[in-house]
Amino acid sequence: MKLDMYEFCTTELQQKLSPMRTKFKEQEEKKMAQKAKLIAEGKLLGPKLAGAAAIAKKDENVEYEPFQFEDGAYEMAGEEE
Repeated sequence: MKLDMYEFCTTELQQKLSPMRTKFKEQEEKKMAQKAKLIAEGKLLGPKLAGAAAIAKKDENVEYEPFQFEDGAYEMAGEEE
């Protein structure tokens, strides 16, 4: 998650920040293109596939409790009345 306060800066500060922001953006685009190329070549799993594969391998024999209830009421854990 990123917090970008650029639009709240003064015009003068935006002008000072602009060259480095452009460099960072170009650098990030190169990284993303390189990663996309590796994924396309099959040398790297995408983050969703890698995460799903790891979870599937880890949780092969795990039984899960239902996570939906017909009446829509959920009991919160922690505090008891």
